[in-house]
Amino acid sequence: MTEGTLEKPSFPSNTADAAQGLIKLVALSNAGGVAATITVIGATAKNSCLMNILALPLSLFSFGVVFSIAYALSLSLRIAKHEGFEPSPIKWLVSDYFTRFSGNTAVILFVLGCLAGASIVAFS
Repeated sequence: MTEGTLEKPSFPSNTADAAQGLIKLVALSNAGGVAATITVIGATAKNSCLMNILALPLSLFSFGVVFSIAYALSLSLRIAKHEGFEPSPIKWLVSDYFTRFSGNTAVILFVLGCLAGASIVAFS
């Protein structure tokens, strides 16, 4: 580095590693919810009323997976932008609001899917 020039700070690697771990955790949790709900639906295939009700937690977990993927994409593009790359012409995709919204929504959908599934099993 020469005098008078500033070096661009790099994205902290431990933060990037933690974000990757969080993305994997949320995505796998929602995918596990999808698998568990499909298993329950298969086990209760003769009870069509229960199968229709179980579509609620299944859809919550499925949308959780979609929002996990959106969060991973947004966070990856934000890290690339921080490193100096211009990865996307879609500005809202790298916005702080979208990153937080997609990440929080994925977690909330997982919790709601768990609560819906548990309440359906408990009251049926």
